[in-house]
Amino acid sequence: MASTPELTKNTKESGLSTFPIVGIGASAGGLKAFTALLAHLPAATGMAYVLVQHLEATHESILASLLARITPMPVNEATDGMLVEADHVYVIAPNTDMSLTQGQLTLLPRTQEAGRHLPIDTFLCSLADAQQQDAIGVILSGTASDGTRGLQTIKERGGSTFAQNEASAAYYEMPQSAIAAGCVDWVGSPEGIAAKLSKLSSHPALRPVSNAGTSTESADHEQGFQQILYVLSQHANLDFTAYKPMTIRRRILHRMVLQQMKSFPEYLLFLQTSRAEVDTLLQEVLISVTSFFRTPATLQALVQEVFPRLVKAKASHDPIRIWVPGCSSGEEAYSLAICLLEFLEERSLTLPIQIFGTDINPTAIEKARAGRYPARAVRAVSAARLQRFFTLNVDDTYQVNASIRNLCVFTQHNLLSDPPFSHIDVISCQNLLIYLEPRTQQKVMRILHYALLHEGVLVLGHSETIGTSTDLFAPTGKKQKLYLKKTTAARTPSLNPLNRKKSLLSSTWGEEHSTYQAEESRNVDLQQETDRLLLERYAPASVVIDSDMEIVYVQGHTSLYLESAPGKASLNLLKMARENLRLELRTAIHKVRKSGRAVKKEGLQFTSHDRSREVTIEVLPLKAFSTEHYFLILFEGTPISDSAPVVPAPTNERQAHSARRGSKDRRIAHLERELEATREDMRSIIEELEATNEELQSTTEELLSSNEEYQSLNEELETSKEETQASNEELLGMNQQLQQRNTELQEAREYAEA
Repeated sequence: MASTPELTKNTKESGLSTFPIVGIGASAGGLKAFTALLAHLPAATGMAYVLVQHLEATHESILASLLARITPMPVNEATDGMLVEADHVYVIAPNTDMSLTQGQLTLLPRTQEAGRHLPIDTFLCSLADAQQQDAIGVILSGTASDGTRGLQTIKERGGSTFAQNEASAAYYEMPQSAIAAGCVDWVGSPEGIAAKLSKLSSHPALRPVSNAGTSTESADHEQGFQQILYVLSQHANLDFTAYKPMTIRRRILHRMVLQQMKSFPEYLLFLQTSRAEVDTLLQEVLISVTSFFRTPATLQALVQEVFPRLVKAKASHDPIRIWVPGCSSGEEAYSLAICLLEFLEERSLTLPIQIFGTDINPTAIEKARAGRYPARAVRAVSAARLQRFFTLNVDDTYQVNASIRNLCVFTQHNLLSDPPFSHIDVISCQNLLIYLEPRTQQKVMRILHYALLHEGVLVLGHSETIGTSTDLFAPTGKKQKLYLKKTTAARTPSLNPLNRKKSLLSSTWGEEHSTYQAEESRNVDLQQETDRLLLERYAPASVVIDSDMEIVYVQGHTSLYLESAPGKASLNLLKMARENLRLELRTAIHKVRKSGRAVKKEGLQFTSHDRSREVTIEVLPLKAFSTEHYFLILFEGTPISDSAPVVPAPTNERQAHSARRGSKDRRIAHLERELEATREDMRSIIEELEATNEELQSTTEELLSSNEEYQSLNEELETSKEETQASNEELLGMNQQLQQRNTELQEAREYAEA
């Protein structure tokens, strides 16, 4: 299938190398794994290979000369400033660390992190930063966990990651650490990894193309991309048009590279037949990046500047409330809990603490609730904190103590559509806005502003700003990204559930996305205002209710038909409806819910504002929602005059009799229609009642049967109890006999000794 420009334009525009670079890390047993991998790689793959192994600092390395005998590709020991070329192999020099910068290898002094030398992590992280989605990381045989953080970084940038399987690895700790971290795309033997790399080398997403492709191919490609988004949205019940298209496109391309598919339409067909791939792609798109104490300077600023001010303004029973949207697997929320708890203990304070961690990824929320992390995840935690706030498990994982877990509540939550938390003191929204479109960022800012208390604090990531929301937040004047809430008349963010899935249900994703981008124009605002005025003047009064009869949207003036009932405020339709309309509304809604078709009731009479009126009620199901049920109720009424209409007085007795007869006939016809409607409603109610009675009868029979089974089981248990009691008595008798014999033996022993 012909390649398209969309697959490669990212690489061209970013200024990265025009060929992929593969970083390969190994430790103990690595020479054998290197040899097997290089021996099965073709001489011309169009990719460069950089080998990083744990080498003895005081000895010369002969690794390059050994590997040169295995592969026809040139093998070089790295030197500072060496340019990386395709179809070449580069080996790290002893007693150094190495990084990649602008296509060149840079040798660094050998360093240690927490007493450990981690050259693989150092190089792979630099490879990810330099090559982005064109980076490829491979972890082979070795001990400890070096390379896991590097693969995580490559994964975050959209690159591809591989690890050696247990069957072929002499030492499995390094590959196992990366696999357990969830950052490995494919696991196999060195020979299998070599075959996979050979296939990747020819993929159009990793190679520049000379032919730009036809406009027809580009249109088909873009349509395939939009349809993939639609499949994802339907699967996850999320709106991905709020994300930056380039971010999602990069994640999809990553999966296409691994599945050896060269176009979006081809990958779309695969998604439609593989639910497992849809789940995997969804996890790719729902980027989960976090760690313990990842921004020490920001946490220090919170402890020194924000927490003291919060404590000063709180009463002894008022809780400190913190919200972490996009919390991923919970490390940031637990870090804030630890810092706040230490701060309060230093000052001998016992204020309640409530920390809310939310994310749209249910898998991440489950991990956060468990609070269990591998050893590599807690490397940034000090030894004192590790000993105090964590428990080491038998499987070498660390679990956050219950005293900290109890302070944190984790729940699945969509920041863009679900109601926000309120009365929050601090919101830590780090590295979430960078994935969203500018318009969506502004909406998120309004939501966060609404959630914060007066003078609440917003924390953003290093690469994020408040943008144009200067009317909502003010920087604190420090280097850290801390912003103070401003008192403003900004409107409450719209969280109408009816608008929640609008973009998911568009027939053409391309048109929806185009409309989404242009919605801020003045022409659209003018059209919306015009539509609003027309609806207010000419459209019938209407309400939208959910499956619980709660009103969620009102259009037009409904005061003639609905009014607030005395007592506790309620938006329940049946509690607000005029008395004579409640039964008709209930039966109509029941019919619509049962049949799925619109129901219309005409000529319903009721009294409103001391006048008799007539109304036509129509109930329509809103079929645009697959998981939630909404109903649109239209009211269209005309008043019935309290006095008789002005007509010419009858000139004789015949005309008077005819007028009375006509009035009587109309009254009879109205009563007959009402009687027929009542009969129909009664028939429907009777049918439903009979069906319910049958179900209840069946349930009663099942309960009687179960009761008999329980009775029989109870009798068996009684029998078993008696048998157990008899056995206990026998054992007790035997025990007494044994004690007696022990006594006799003791006496005999004493006699024998005497």
